[in-house]
Amino acid sequence: FCLERFLARPCVGVVDPDPNTGEYAIQWAQSMGKVVITSQLPETIDPTDLQVEMNRWQIKVTKSPPGGGKRLPVPALSKDLSSTVRSLNSFWTVQRQQDHNLIVIALTKQDHRSWKELWQPPAVGEVIFRRSPFTYNQNSYTTAGDDRWSVLPRDGPQWGTPEAPNIEKPYVCHPKKLCLNLHDVQAHGVDRLSVFLFFDQHHLKQLHSFVPLEEMLLTEVTARSIKVYLKFCVDGDDYIKVFEAHLTQDCLPSRTSWAIAWRRASSTVGVTGDFPTLRICLTLATEQDAGWHPSSLLGQVLHASSPELAVPEKVCGLATELDPTSASASAYGAASASASASAAAAASSSSSGALVAAG
Repeated sequence: FCLERFLARPCVGVVDPDPNTGEYAIQWAQSMGKVVITSQLPETIDPTDLQVEMNRWQIKVTKSPPGGGKRLPVPALSKDLSSTVRSLNSFWTVQRQQDHNLIVIALTKQDHRSWKELWQPPAVGEVIFRRSPFTYNQNSYTTAGDDRWSVLPRDGPQWGTPEAPNIEKPYVCHPKKLCLNLHDVQAHGVDRLSVFLFFDQHHLKQLHSFVPLEEMLLTEVTARSIKVYLKFCVDGDDYIKVFEAHLTQDCLPSRTSWAIAWRRASSTVGVTGDFPTLRICLTLATEQDAGWHPSSLLGQVLHASSPELAVPEKVCGLATELDPTSASASAYGAASASASASAAAAASSSSSGALVAAG
């Protein structure tokens, strides 16, 4: 059982259709790294006439007018977003569903957070200025151009090549510095427990500036084990495993959840202070006796520094275009959070980019 998307609430939402036309009812869905917007297109609109643009906090859908001329906006799909997004790995597509067309817009979130609503509420009695400080700096991997209008690619992200990747510089990751080789456990009742994997705050922030965390982290759970990976492909091999724990009792993998959460390290783990952690919540197959200690459920534990995992000291990531059927193609770019099953399939299948280790 694999965990690849961080749950965000509300998971899905609905926006009423345009009151003037009764068209463009919107469904939207989210994870902590993605927002996917779907809306039924009127039969009078030719999908080839559409264009989608975005900046850091707005999207704009326009159509070609009959006879040519200046493009006309679609008001119901051209608004301020409730939070900021980034252009890297954002795209749009059109699907044919039964007897109508659906426009699907997949946006990459800037911040690891839930959106309460899709659109920014309109200002009442005053003007809202959205020129908040931009997160781009010399050491960041966010694209400076996100602050300007740009045309979104259709049917998949615009990936680069190994010679000219679509980021200004490769991301340099130090897995052993990112993962602090510390873990903690906490019981919840008689059949549930949480395992916390501690991260270095600076290196986790740098990782997130490059790509949403759910695009880089992967957790694999079986009845008797937990494995956490960084989704870098090294020489065509599997992802980099940075944590592995064996359980002394069976758990129910399908009932596992995960989240990024802050936790205060206790003196029992050797350090003190608050750290960002990957929290993995497990449900045990059998209830435990009262007063049980959750640490007894963990057998052998391997961290990034353990020789058995052979974690490299440094990897250099490139966002490039690879054959999605190849062994080295990663899931980077798949937008599985969707307002419908068909939208999820389109968003995930249309991305063929990958993060590969270079140099």
